[in-house]
Amino acid sequence: MAGHWEPKLVIDDVQFDEATSALIKSIRRGLEYEACYWAYLLYLSGYAGYIWRKLSLSASEDIGGGDDFSAVLVSTLRSSWETAHKQLKDNTLDKFLFFVQAILHLCRATKSREADSLTNLLEAHWEQGVRLPVPTFAMDSHVKSARKVMGKFGATDGKEQERITKWFTEGAQITNEAYPDKWQSELEQIWRDNDKKRQNSNSQSVATR
Repeated sequence: MAGHWEPKLVIDDVQFDEATSALIKSIRRGLEYEACYWAYLLYLSGYAGYIWRKLSLSASEDIGGGDDFSAVLVSTLRSSWETAHKQLKDNTLDKFLFFVQAILHLCRATKSREADSLTNLLEAHWEQGVRLPVPTFAMDSHVKSARKVMGKFGATDGKEQERITKWFTEGAQITNEAYPDKWQSELEQIWRDNDKKRQNSNSQSVATR
């Protein structure tokens, strides 16, 4: 049986996992030179793709909502590196520039680890048997079980006005609204008027039979 393969650095006496940990911990502390140094050792050892995976993870794990642009920047720089790498496979200094730019940004970014904390909290709760019930505000005509009671949008069952009200007060409710929705009132009125027209048309059809 073949032995278990373990990643190793091809330079210095530093272990692979030590260099990786030093890279991430340096980013967390904003140590720019040190973070780039450890990335450089990994890069020279042929682990460019691995570095990108760790930087992408760091952008969510250590930066998160502290700077939402970080994840976008790392993804963009990784794409640029991959384009350059297709043309030249060697670990050139020019291509390492993409790593340096990403690392400098991550080091300087305002940070938040709440995404990682919440991720681990969810797992811990799940293992403890914590389960959430489906909230009542989710039970609208988009859900099969609720549709049996509420009916579906556009139906002439006399419940359309109720469905419209429930939609705008519960189903479409948002928090942290950036600015007032200037179209909602007109849309709601049109939906209500259309329902009244359908109801009237349906009543006239029944009356003429």
